[in-house]
Amino acid sequence: MGIGRTVRADTSRLLKSKDPIEDDQPGFWEGATFLPLDRPSRSDALLEKVYRSHQAAFVAFSLKLSATEPELYLQTGVSECLEKFKQLSADERQRLIEHPPFLIWLKLILSSGSSRDDLKRRLPELKRIMGSFAKERDDRSALTTSEAQAQLARFDVDPLIREAALPEYSFPDRDRQREFEDMVVYPMSFFAEMVTIAVKRIERAWPAAQRDFFKFVKLIVDMVDADFTSYSGYNHAGVIFVSTDNSSLVALEEYLIHELGHQILYNVMELDPLVINEPERMFRLPWSGQERDLCGYFHAFYIYTFMVHYLRRVEGRSKREQRRISDRLSHVLKGLDRATDDLEALDRFTPRGRRLFENLKQSLSGFSKV
Repeated sequence: MGIGRTVRADTSRLLKSKDPIEDDQPGFWEGATFLPLDRPSRSDALLEKVYRSHQAAFVAFSLKLSATEPELYLQTGVSECLEKFKQLSADERQRLIEHPPFLIWLKLILSSGSSRDDLKRRLPELKRIMGSFAKERDDRSALTTSEAQAQLARFDVDPLIREAALPEYSFPDRDRQREFEDMVVYPMSFFAEMVTIAVKRIERAWPAAQRDFFKFVKLIVDMVDADFTSYSGYNHAGVIFVSTDNSSLVALEEYLIHELGHQILYNVMELDPLVINEPERMFRLPWSGQERDLCGYFHAFYIYTFMVHYLRRVEGRSKREQRRISDRLSHVLKGLDRATDDLEALDRFTPRGRRLFENLKQSLSGFSKV
């Protein structure tokens, strides 16, 4: 029996389930915002669908490689990795597939522009990723709950994350790292403490948001050499970048909520593009004046809808902070009012995108805009 036929026989169980994108569970999109407003099972179902889609893509790619490039399949270690993957439990497979370096690797491998030379360079990275996965979970600092953890890092991140973060964030070179290690006034333990306190503030304000944070965020990177405060990207889903340098707890708390919103929407957009984007057409965001394409505009609408629901739940803070929250709410709601009109007029939604947009609008009904 040939390699390809053997692999097909052994991996058939991983491909038996229907395409999770096509085989929607009844009511999965009905009334969905995918924010912590929804029942907890919705976010679990979302992550399950995305995981199964990525698993199917990985196995299908491996099958094709074994059939069309058997030498490459063996020499680059993909054959060995697939065998190890099959031996993992379902929970372990999901944790690996949601591991950001694995996701970055998979997207690079599946990109339409990948040449044979690209494959020869990229394929061996899988063995390194799988080898370091368990070690990172044991060795890296992390925020931990009884069910999940989000790892913490500053400079020591996977090379694929460094690459995927460009050009938005460039990690300091070794000389610059040494400068920061000598001059930065706070150690990683302080960064961990700051993030831990901010996450606890989120838990007190909205426990469901804190639970979702640990479902969607796998790695938090401390930015010490950037001129912006927080950042996420589709190319490295599961990783968020935040700056604690000169950031108050109030600001850090909002950064984490903001980036969580991006992470949720990245997963939703794995199932459906939601908007019919025109990358060359730009729109000015009503909150900041920055320009984004339609996809970016919808992301902003989603994040600020999330922010309204979060800020409305914050209570018991100092009078000064409550006044700031009130002012912030007013600003965000006014921007959402304009963004709603803009997105309505454009009407560039997919059917599921339109349904999500309507559900988000409905969630905001009754909120004062002044």
